[in-house]
Order: sequence, then structure tokens, then C-alpha cells
Amino acid sequence: MQLMCPVSSIAAAKMFAKIGVGEIYVGVDCNDLGLNNVTFTGRTRVLCSGESVQLSDFSELKEVVDICHSKNIKVNFTANVRNLPEALIDEYIQYVEKGIHAGVDAVIVGSIVALIALKDRYDIQLHSSTFFYPFNKYNVDFFHFFDIKRIILPTALSLVEIKQIVDYIAEKNYDMEVEVFGHFGCSNINGRCNIFNNPPSICRGQFQVYDKSKNNIKSSVNIIDAGKDCTICSLKELNDIGITSLKIMGRGLSLQLVGTLASLYQEALYHLSNGMETSEIRSKLLERANWWENSYCNDNRCMYLDTETSKYYV
Repeated sequence: MQLMCPVSSIAAAKMFAKIGVGEIYVGVDCNDLGLNNVTFTGRTRVLCSGESVQLSDFSELKEVVDICHSKNIKVNFTANVRNLPEALIDEYIQYVEKGIHAGVDAVIVGSIVALIALKDRYDIQLHSSTFFYPFNKYNVDFFHFFDIKRIILPTALSLVEIKQIVDYIAEKNYDMEVEVFGHFGCSNINGRCNIFNNPPSICRGQFQVYDKSKNNIKSSVNIIDAGKDCTICSLKELNDIGITSLKIMGRGLSLQLVGTLASLYQEALYHLSNGMETSEIRSKLLERANWWENSYCNDNRCMYLDTETSKYYV
């Protein structure tokens, strides 16, 4: 199991190359295609803060690819727009072609229209985005039809459900990998939500709760947040199940934050590969980052495990 991290700048690519992660995922602005208000990356072009979540052009992508490949890091190209209108299919294909010419290793696809447009067109791996929200093993047959080489699972699954999907792939002898989110993700169901906003989002916001008489019942409560952010306590199980890639979400987040997360997870995976037990890995992480327990553990932010938070998925 290897770590995959978000890149939205050349600086980020250099940072992850230094940390030694296994993969990155990256998108490019569509200005090169004459599309100033369109994105094919599954995210908005720019956050409300002005922070870009993608590279500015394909020459930057080529530089990122060269940096990553020099360190044997795979580059996953985000072409996972969730809704692809027929009027933009030609531009979408051009976008993917430019990514392939830049040397990316795989293309992440997020809609059935895009799958149809790309099937058998290029000799490159296609990965299915979490926007397909595959919740059970029967989605796997659909992806196999389109020769998908990796499926990305939503966060609202248990370890048992993930194992069922991986086992079904093995049972069918499909040439297919499975990727899961390792840190951060949607507060509820990936791919099902239409609330696109700037972190801290509405879902993760702190609310004041009042009764009908306008008496304050509770302050600073996350009333619509069922997000589970951390996989430190489920790393061993995910690895044993056969997960290929562990994804840190964070295009547009600060380099300091995603760099810190990547460094900690990379160290955790190193300890795991050397036979260290989960309790020991967690203890070592908390020694390096004593803020972790308060941010995630104390709020039941344990991904894929059965916690109080998982009762509130909507």
C-alpha cells in the first residue's frame, strides 16, 4: 500500500518527491482549451480564498511529471468532472490528450459520458473517481466493462464492505486495483453532495443551536458533519485487505498541512511494512504530533471503523 497526495503547484510536487510518496494526483486549468469558466478536474478552479486547486497550464504538468518520474512517483491526472455535457466532449478529449502527452500514468474519470468517450481510445490506465460512489461489489462488473484499472471507494464504507469489494475482484480475476481515502474526505457521502464550498465548509461548520424560544441550547456544534478523517488505526486492516493506494485529500490546502500529513502517513506506512502493530504506530505518531489526538481521535474521526460518527451519514 502506498501514499497518494494532492498536487496543485510545482512546489507541492517537489515537496512530495522529497517525502517519497508513491503517487500524486493533479489537474490543469482549462484556459489552454479556451475554457475560462470550466473545469474538468472534479473541483472548482479556485477556492474562495483565491487558492488554486490545479496547475495553470500543461507545461507545468510536464514539469510536475518530470519531477515525479525522477523519483519513481506515479502521476494520476484528474479528468473526473462529474457531469460532462455533450457540447464539451471534444474539449474534454483534448484535455485528456494533453495530459497523456505530458506523460501522466493514469487518468481519473468521473462520469459515464467520459468513460464512453475514452473507452478504447488511448493506451493508458483509467481510474474511476469516487463520484461513481461504488457502494458494493456489483459496481465492479460495470467498471470491468470499461476496462477500469482502479476503483476509488467512498469514505462511507466499513472495512467489511471494502473487503467484500476487493475479494469480489479477486474472485472474478479482474485486473483491477482499489484505492481508498486515507485522510480527509466528504463529511457525508462522496459524490452525492452538491454543496461545493470553501473550507471550512458548511458541513464542517460550527453552529449555534436554539430552541423555539430562541434560547441557546448548545454552542459550537457540528450538526451536519459526519466526516471521518483519519486511517491510522485502520492502516493494517486496509493493507491486509489489499488496498493499493491511500489518498490524502487536499488540493488547495496549505503545503504545510498536506506536507505534515504526508510525512506522518509515510512514516506510519514504513512502520507498518516493518511489522509494527497499530497501537505502536499510533503511539509514535502522537509523539510527533501531539495535536492529532484532539483533532481526530477525541471526535471519533476514525475512517472505516465503527464509531458514533458513522451513525450520522446522510
